[in-house]
Amino acid sequence: MKRSITLIVLSVAVLFVTANSTAAQATNLGGGGRPTQEQSLQDLVNEVRQLRAMLQRVNVTVYKTNIVMERLKLQQDLVARQSRDLDDVREKLGETRTEIMKMKEVVKSVESSVAVGTGNPEVAAKFKIELEEGLQREFRLVTRETQLLNELSMARNKLAELNSRLDLLETEIK
Repeated sequence: MKRSITLIVLSVAVLFVTANSTAAQATNLGGGGRPTQEQSLQDLVNEVRQLRAMLQRVNVTVYKTNIVMERLKLQQDLVARQSRDLDDVREKLGETRTEIMKMKEVVKSVESSVAVGTGNPEVAAKFKIELEEGLQREFRLVTRETQLLNELSMARNKLAELNSRLDLLETEIK
């Protein structure tokens, strides 16, 4: 990736040098007379200054691009990790909700057998405790899901911002 950016930067630099050189030659020839040695030296110094300024701009742009690229990679990893975490939480939430539904049926069945006199009230109490624990686990998972959704949204916004900055830097190179 760095190699391709460097090649692009060098290509742009060669284009600028060629364009500046051609423009300088056209300016000198348009004067009608032969340029003096002093004028030629001054033109050469101006071109060197322009080239130096352009290379400094390109170097700064390449440096900024490298920084943004590294931040972009880190942000992509963060988004991927948060997406996996969200998927895991959603899977656990689905399993927990299924357990809760089954547990509600069991509690209902045990309570009806206790009401009839064939069931043990202690067993019904244990199932109710398990049901309550399942409901608490569901609440924690829903809270975690909401938190992960918010974090993932912010991470995706940051990723989009970094992509925009990279696009701007790309236009600077062109």
